[in-house]
Amino acid sequence: MVLGAQGQKPQAEAHLLLAARRAPGWAEPHLELARVKELEGDAKAALAEAKVFLRLSSRAPPPGHPVHALVQRCEEVLRTRAQASVVQ
Repeated sequence: MVLGAQGQKPQAEAHLLLAARRAPGWAEPHLELARVKELEGDAKAALAEAKVFLRLSSRAPPPGHPVHALVQRCEEVLRTRAQASVVQ
């Protein structure tokens, strides 16, 4: 998380992927990967990681949890891109 916040996204992603591989049932690395992917501008990958986080979470995140806003932002970006490609 710290590496991503400092702009070291490739290093952050590498460490988070390692954490996800070492603990495949742990949801948290996927939320952080979603955040890194969103910062990179990859809404599709961010949304996919957010969905993995939601699937692996032992309890549904409560309303107001950051994952809900992340999912909304990614879906909006993907919708906007889809609409723009249809117009073109």
